[in-house]
Amino acid sequence: MKKNYCLSLRQWRMGKGSPGKLDPLIFKAGEALIQREAEFNRFRVELIVGGFIANHQLVFYKASGMQDLEASTVPGIYAIGGGGQAAMDHLNSRDQNIDCSLARSLLHVAEAMDVSRKKNPQTVGKPSHFVVIWKDGTMKRFDPSCQAMKNWRKVYRHRGSTWALQNSKAADVEVKYQMIEHDPR
Repeated sequence: MKKNYCLSLRQWRMGKGSPGKLDPLIFKAGEALIQREAEFNRFRVELIVGGFIANHQLVFYKASGMQDLEASTVPGIYAIGGGGQAAMDHLNSRDQNIDCSLARSLLHVAEAMDVSRKKNPQTVGKPSHFVVIWKDGTMKRFDPSCQAMKNWRKVYRHRGSTWALQNSKAADVEVKYQMIEHDPR
C-alpha cells in the first residue's frame, strides 16, 4: 500500500489520505492489491488457539490462510498445516475425543505429529513443548521428548488402543510431574 499509493494500511482502512478523504477508486485499487498479494503469497499462515473465556467457557479458533476464521465453543479435534490431514487421520485412528485423559491425549498428539512429520518432512518439524491451558487460565508446558512420553510411545507403538492410559493414576502423576509453569511473555 505504501509503495503503490503512498498510504499506510491504516490510512487506507480509515479512508483518509493526506489532504483528506480517499477517492473511492483508490479504495477499490487497494482492495485489488491486497487480493492479488494474498493470492500470490497464498497467505501461508495457520493457527489454532484454544482457551477459556468468562465463566470458564471453552473457546477454539482456527485460522487457515485466507479462509474464514472458524470459532467454536464445542471441543473438537483440529490439525493444521501441510501435515494436517495425516495428523487428523492418526487422531481419528486413535479415537481421540474430549473424554480422553490428558496423558492419552498428549500421546495421541505426539504420535500424530510423528506420522505427519514422516509424510511431510519438509514442512513439519519437531515440537519443543506442548502448551496445556487449564480452566483457571494457568498455562503449563509439557516436553514431548520426556522419558514418560518415550516409554508410552514404545509401549503403544504397535497396539491398536491406548485405553490403558485412560484411567492410569501413574500416567496422571507422570504428566503432572513433567508440567512446567509457562510464562506466555
